[in-house]
Amino acid sequence: MLPNRMGGDRKAVAAWLFAFHRDPLIFHASHWCAALHRDLLGNSSRWTEECGVLLHKQKAVRLLRISMESFQTDDVDWIIYAIICLSRADLQLANGNSDTVSAFQPHVPFAHWTNLYGRTRLGEARRVTISQLVNIKGGLSHIKTPGLAARLALVDLTAASAAGERPRFRRYWQDDLSNLSMFWALTKPDPTLEGYGFLLAAHGRMSSKSLTLFKDVSIVDKLLSRHGSQWGHSDEVSALINVRNKLHYDLLCMPAWDDLPVEENIVTHSAIYDISRISCIIYSNAVLLGLPPHTGWHEQLTSRLRLLLSVFMLDNVVEEAWPLVVRSAIVASMAAYRLPHRRFFEDYLRDQLSRRHEPDWRVVRKHVEMFIWADSACEHGAAVLWDGVMLRAEQ
Repeated sequence: MLPNRMGGDRKAVAAWLFAFHRDPLIFHASHWCAALHRDLLGNSSRWTEECGVLLHKQKAVRLLRISMESFQTDDVDWIIYAIICLSRADLQLANGNSDTVSAFQPHVPFAHWTNLYGRTRLGEARRVTISQLVNIKGGLSHIKTPGLAARLALVDLTAASAAGERPRFRRYWQDDLSNLSMFWALTKPDPTLEGYGFLLAAHGRMSSKSLTLFKDVSIVDKLLSRHGSQWGHSDEVSALINVRNKLHYDLLCMPAWDDLPVEENIVTHSAIYDISRISCIIYSNAVLLGLPPHTGWHEQLTSRLRLLLSVFMLDNVVEEAWPLVVRSAIVASMAAYRLPHRRFFEDYLRDQLSRRHEPDWRVVRKHVEMFIWADSACEHGAAVLWDGVMLRAEQ
């Protein structure tokens, strides 16, 4: 709960501990949140059902109601903190589906506890309340409590990813690839090759802004696959996570083709753009952010991608997009693991492979690696998928 891995901000830790000891609302809300955290770790509801913990929650709710009724602007920061603590209470959602698993292996699933709190859903009413309170303060940049604006930005990013929508707050992270000089020296990604598949598939029918974003996501994917295990032990990895957050935010903010500005819309291929956008969000949710599938975000996004792929026809003009649709079908199939419509993506993938008479995974992998792809995150899930597709092709 404490911001102990948010850039090593000791001021934030000191401020939160001080509030815990001096403010009854924060004291009781933090006890409830700590019990919830232990239950998420243990995949149970043991601690949150204890009488003492429920008493803490009851007192926190009462004190929160009093604070809201006697509202003062100076109290907003800690009111927001208490709302977040009390909102994360849907353990039935988090622990009820023990067979809910992902075919992907996230690079840094434990960064900011996404692997735990990504299994809970922040209710719409609470999100609206938090947004209104932040607006009263004038936005995240006016949140003065150390570490709280960063926490709110992460909560908003996670909630938006789970809901398949744009974040509610303005982008908090400003880091970019120039902040990662050490990793460039170690990994040496070639910026002319990373994400190059999108450029080929677009065939001049996508804006340079979109292509640059996909390329940058591909670079960060490679860097995280190599160095993400150092999270919590390196300031450089903290900077890398901040760049990841910024790029993931930008992916979520990409408009659908129908909502593009007119001047961009008329020169952008609708299907190639939306297939690229949605498949990248799926991959980023699962691998870069490490969002568990418990909230059903994967079903929502793969359903959108299924609709796009089912009506998209390759022709001589966009034949270069074949690797894109194959890669998108693979990512969607893996995301749809144990979902009813995984069968659609498997059949679609098999049909696309038959177009090129391409039964060799090593060749297909070279195609998908031109986009956004890390073997460390995808190898096992892709192998299971490929075996299933090849088995059914032989029947």
